[in-house]
Amino acid sequence: MHLTFICTGNTCRSPMAEGIARKLIYETYPDCGIEVSSAGLNTFNGSPASQNAIDVCREIGVDLMFHRSQRLNAEIAERTDLFAVMTAAHGNFLRQCGVPADKIVMLDDGIPDPFGGDMDIYRACRDAIAEAVTRLIDRLASQSDHPDTKTVTVVPMEPAHIPAIAQIERECFSTPWSEAALTEELTLPAAHFVTALADGTVAGYMGMQVAGDVGYVCNVAVSPDFRRRGVASALIQAQIHYAAEHGLHELTLEVRSSNTPARALYEKMGFVHLGTRPHFYRDPEEDAEIYSFYHTQKG
Repeated sequence: MHLTFICTGNTCRSPMAEGIARKLIYETYPDCGIEVSSAGLNTFNGSPASQNAIDVCREIGVDLMFHRSQRLNAEIAERTDLFAVMTAAHGNFLRQCGVPADKIVMLDDGIPDPFGGDMDIYRACRDAIAEAVTRLIDRLASQSDHPDTKTVTVVPMEPAHIPAIAQIERECFSTPWSEAALTEELTLPAAHFVTALADGTVAGYMGMQVAGDVGYVCNVAVSPDFRRRGVASALIQAQIHYAAEHGLHELTLEVRSSNTPARALYEKMGFVHLGTRPHFYRDPEEDAEIYSFYHTQKG
């Protein structure tokens, strides 16, 4: 499911809630199938989180440095399964816009806006959000209707995984990577490749090359036997967490224009469509769509 936190400006409360939820999911419920983002009802796109919000979240290991605000729009609403609002007024606004009441939940009895307050006010707001978000994620994870994802774990790619990954490459791509090429990635300090295991079986993998503060995703592949089980989502979430932990500003990738399921997944995970590279792919020739994720995403 996709959970979107809502406040007014998307620079204080909802970014804190998103960051806290993302950290909790990664550390406690990595296979629950819950994806998170945030948005504001009255904001400009592209504003950073407030400095106080950044500072108090850093104290608990949550990085908001690369957050950029986004205004709630039809695309966000369409991909959202549940809205978590900060006040009753936010919920009323969503209902007036046609959002069903059963898709809206308020954090506790409401979270007052700390904007303009000092660090103590922001810490109190952060702690109230953390308590409410923890209860919400605990409840949603226990109700998760993604039982197959509970067996999926993501680990660093190891030499023992490579024969199975090479087989997945052959099953998924017209120009697959060889075992030798995959093995070479293990020796490169700028490479970060991860493997998804389902009950101990290699179910998929994702590779990324790091240059400066940007991660360039070069491979994402899931075995046909393990599709629609949350494997790709788990891989992407692991790389997003890696980006947060290592100070990467952006993850970027290309995907075939005709690969509608993959494009929908990237957009659901918070990637933004930036443009098209004509005739990028061969066998068959096809355009590539460019997507990027900004940590902590624009929202």
